[in-house]
Amino acid sequence: MAYLTRQTQIIDWLATVHLIAVPIKNRNGFFVTRGTMIRLKNGKEVEILAWLESEGFKNNMSIAGYSVKHSPKSADFQERLFFFKMVATEAPF
Repeated sequence: MAYLTRQTQIIDWLATVHLIAVPIKNRNGFFVTRGTMIRLKNGKEVEILAWLESEGFKNNMSIAGYSVKHSPKSADFQERLFFFKMVATEAPF
């Protein structure tokens, strides 16, 4: 259970740090790009996607109201991890 709490804390932090997590245009959510370096509390510098993977984030998971999707590197874009805010639509049934 502590693992999920840590992942939730990481998502909450990422959602507020726009130098690392880029807001998605016309969608609720954000993405992070391979190659971005962060410095952890212990002073260690790590690459963001490698760190998120080590924290248990993976493609097609749902956590803290977000759906996580992996986008591999292409000719136009670096490898990215998307966090889409899940939104439920009311049905008339």
